[in-house]
Parts: sequence; C-alpha cells; structure tokens
Amino acid sequence: MFELTAARLLLKPIRHEDAKDLERVVFEDPEVVKGLAHDGSDPDVRHTHSTNWSNFGPDGKHDFWEECKIGLYAISDRTGSIAPSSEFLGLTGVYLKKENDKWTGELFYALGTSYHGNGIMSEACDSVVSHFKSIPNAGSLYAVYWQVLNPASGRILNKLNFATTCNSNRKTGA
Repeated sequence: MFELTAARLLLKPIRHEDAKDLERVVFEDPEVVKGLAHDGSDPDVRHTHSTNWSNFGPDGKHDFWEECKIGLYAISDRTGSIAPSSEFLGLTGVYLKKENDKWTGELFYALGTSYHGNGIMSEACDSVVSHFKSIPNAGSLYAVYWQVLNPASGRILNKLNFATTCNSNRKTGA
C-alpha cells in the first residue's frame, strides 16, 4: 500500500486493525474529540466512529484509494524522537469525491493530546497536501475547523497556505 513520509513521520494508510488505536487516541480523548463534529461520550458510539473512519483506508470500498492512492493515514514517528515507532499518534488525510472528472476533498486531521505542540500535524498535513496536488485530475481541497475550540487547526492551515473564505472557518487550499 501507498505510504507517505515526512522528516520525522510515517503515514500509513489507515486499516481496520487501527480502529482500536483510533478510538483510544481520538474518540476517548475529550480534548481531541471536542474539536470534531462527533460524540465521544458513549463507548458504543466511539467504537462505531472509529470503525467507520477506518473504512477510509484501502480496506474500505472507496474508489479514491484505487485511483489516487490517497485517503486517511495513521501517523507514527519513524525516527523514534517523539514516540516509539509503532505508536499511533493520530491520523490525517483527505475525504475525496469526484466532481466533473476532478478529485475534490476535505483535508482532515486529529492528533492525540500528548503529541500536541511538536509540529507533527503541520508536517503530516504538508505531506498529504503535496501528495494530493500530484494526483491526476486533482481539483480543490478545503478544510473546516472550530475556530473557538481549536485555534491550533487554524494555525496549521495557515502554515499550509490555505486561505480563509467568507469570514467562516472554511479554508481553501491546494
């Protein structure tokens, strides 16, 4: 399967076997889940969300993996300078759809609280955006974040040169 690398990171396509780590790092962490449009309070709902998100890897039934080799990626530290190399730090990637023969999508990311403040997500998202730009028929890419709850996401998007549109939290780039 198609992996991406960054200076310190390895981004591997999310797999169904990553669902438990995804649930633990993202949906069980109140600081992470508060910035998402998902309910993290119920264990059954957390499990459903993590299982559904793992379907945005090559194990799911999505054309974008076959055609573009892009979707959601599990993030790990390939250098061992932040965490053990096999540890699930979070995820990033794009939700894609085809519109008028162009692939368009939303950049997405979530990182475990204990890894915040290390530049991990800027580095990981930069790799994903660069890969998106290289796919045949790449269209537009956007991202949405909760400005009041998660201003760090806005800083990441600014580093990636996404532009704010319509005085909203929707940023466009790529």
